[in-house]
Amino acid sequence: SLGEGREGLLVDIGAHDNLMSDGWLNRVRALLSQKGLPDATFTPLKQPLGVEGVGAGAQSAHQCASVQLALQGGLCATFTAPMLASSDIPALLGLKSLEDKRAIIDVPGRVLHLAGPGDYKVVLPPGRQSFDLSLIHL
Repeated sequence: SLGEGREGLLVDIGAHDNLMSDGWLNRVRALLSQKGLPDATFTPLKQPLGVEGVGAGAQSAHQCASVQLALQGGLCATFTAPMLASSDIPALLGLKSLEDKRAIIDVPGRVLHLAGPGDYKVVLPPGRQSFDLSLIHL
């Protein structure tokens, strides 16, 4: 929770994909209702999704939820993720979505850039150190 009647997504490059809890979603649905916006939609998963490493041990998601989000600058987006029942973990914006949106995370500036299509150039100061990263599938 961001306070002041606001909910957010936790940017989590350690999470393979998006994930949400019914606790987070219920708070968001209440905010949507207050503003007269459309409710979330639900889709059953073809098979349960096992999740570990978040919340209380091993859990399973049985449905996916989609919810409209109001972003800074008046922008709107849809967040879709498997939903854990009886949980209150924050909504996770995972690596797959970040890659799809070509995200650039400016850690000291606390800014998430979604580059979109086309080329971009990152200009770094002298003395910088850069390290290639690897994706490991567990």
